[in-house]
Amino acid sequence: MLNHIHSMLSSLPMARIGLLCLSVLIVIGIIDHSTGSETALALFYLIPVSTAAWYLSRRSALVLAVAAALIWLFMIRQLLETQTTLAQFDGLTGLRNARSFAQACDSVFDLSRRHGHSSALCYIDIDGFKGINDSLGHSMGDRVLRAVGSTLKQRLRASDIGARLGGDEFAILLPETTMAGARSFFTELHAGLIALAISNQWPIGFSIGVAVFPVAPATPDDAIRQADDLMYRMKHSDMNTVLFSEPDLVETDV
Repeated sequence: MLNHIHSMLSSLPMARIGLLCLSVLIVIGIIDHSTGSETALALFYLIPVSTAAWYLSRRSALVLAVAAALIWLFMIRQLLETQTTLAQFDGLTGLRNARSFAQACDSVFDLSRRHGHSSALCYIDIDGFKGINDSLGHSMGDRVLRAVGSTLKQRLRASDIGARLGGDEFAILLPETTMAGARSFFTELHAGLIALAISNQWPIGFSIGVAVFPVAPATPDDAIRQADDLMYRMKHSDMNTVLFSEPDLVETDV
């Protein structure tokens, strides 16, 4: 087999061998990119390089070696970017995960504290979601979560931050937002979520707690906890409503 390959390559013009080596290198790069395996295919890059060194010239082999190194480094970069994305975002909804959301909140609150801006954070829980999973199955539950996540993303501004904190619980942070702005945004969002449930005939609702902070809270955990407490107050009373709160003010909107 090796003798046959050697005889074939020896009979080819140098230009064709160079083109063949380059083509093999590109194919290996494409396979490496599609599989995401930066280590399993690393040794295969040596095949076109060593072939060029044997049948062409040292200069040709060097050029291919540099090309192979650039392709391999590009694959490594792509893999790292993919891993970073997976570490920051929820795979089901495409929203941030809880850890990434807390980090983003920390940055927003630092700016709010520095410039004296208010901000609003909401905590959303899907009422009746367990019943969806129990009666219609987890695949339908996932469909509900994806649809809710899509609805949230469609309504977020570029500066807003949305997250799935886990299970059927979501959160949104609106920078530079007063009580009036929070009331307008989340009342419309709640209506949109209800319309989503009705259009799909899903027996669910949405309890939402919205905490507005004229002064940035000490930590993201403090902000999330306050919004979470408001949501649970709704969930254990009327349910499927929105509760807004800021210092010395608490009121409910349906």
